[in-house]
Amino acid sequence: MSTMGSSSSAYSASLTGTTAPSTPERSQRRRWKPIRSLSVVAAKAGQPLGRRAAFTSRLVSTAFFVCVAWRLRLGRCRVGPEHSLTSSAEASDAPITVAGLLETFEGTDQYLQAAGWHREGETFAPNKPWPDTGKEGHKRTTTSVPENMACGPAGVTTVQHIEVLIPDVLPTYVMDVLLSPEYGREWNPSIRRVVLTKQKMLSNHTGFEASLSDGEAPASGTQGDRLWPVLGQAIELALAPAVVRLAGGPRHSVDWITWRMDCDAGRGFMMSTSRQSDAVAKLAGVAPGQEMCFSAVLVAPTGKGGTVIHWIQHLDPRAPKPIRKAVLKGAAAGTQRTIGGLARQAREVQATGAEPRLVCSLEP
Repeated sequence: MSTMGSSSSAYSASLTGTTAPSTPERSQRRRWKPIRSLSVVAAKAGQPLGRRAAFTSRLVSTAFFVCVAWRLRLGRCRVGPEHSLTSSAEASDAPITVAGLLETFEGTDQYLQAAGWHREGETFAPNKPWPDTGKEGHKRTTTSVPENMACGPAGVTTVQHIEVLIPDVLPTYVMDVLLSPEYGREWNPSIRRVVLTKQKMLSNHTGFEASLSDGEAPASGTQGDRLWPVLGQAIELALAPAVVRLAGGPRHSVDWITWRMDCDAGRGFMMSTSRQSDAVAKLAGVAPGQEMCFSAVLVAPTGKGGTVIHWIQHLDPRAPKPIRKAVLKGAAAGTQRTIGGLARQAREVQATGAEPRLVCSLEP
């Protein structure tokens, strides 16, 4: 951002006619011209969300392009796949399991408690129902975990909470579109393509990584050790071709995903993490470009045929500290766009009268 600021001051001086820009200044403007152009494209992409969103999109994209250029020239901007998937919270080598993710989720105040939801049966419900006015609504808040739970090599403590009211769409359809591959990914503006998926039914104490080498799902070991759908997934993030070229190639996200849906109550949740996902990345032949230490999506009915969805993100975007806050804010804006696409697709599926294809068929 400082480079952009110095070049803009030279540009304003040339407009007033007080001084002619020197050769180094002209060279500097030519050097950053593609970056300015790309940031304008990103701003236009954010215009449907309003002027503030367009400004945020331009700010985040400009920071990212500056970071990429800095990395290419000086090798100091670590936003690529150099880091391994480890975090301060991952102090032990204990395998990632459904039981472990649930324990982390429910035992971390900045996750479940800060969301304003609570356990109800096998799923979760909001402490206070949203007033369903028939119109979409959303809110975003942030909180911070202790340093010993910081995410990724950068030690990110910020946890983002995005809550959206989706009127006239039942939660079962929202979760079904979110999780079922049968609806495609055209509705999701964040995904260019799915590189790899590996799904199994695992007991809640079975390590995710070890399951990749097992032929069959392990049998339940203890009473109450029920089977859960677990998905290892690698996706290519949707970026403009010019950004991909600047970044030196496509950027990918590699995660473990598990979920539960109570179709009778209309409540469900999904949890995901990129921890210990190196085996998935190796199978997919990709290197992850970000680290999602923990994410959760909670859905519940509004009482008037709508859905309230709460999205939790504890993410290390692998961006330099000066621009990290802006990048995280941009990630939240991208999540809201994803929820918007999800709502439109779920509404279309519900209008056909078809039953949910996946989530209810996998109920225990």
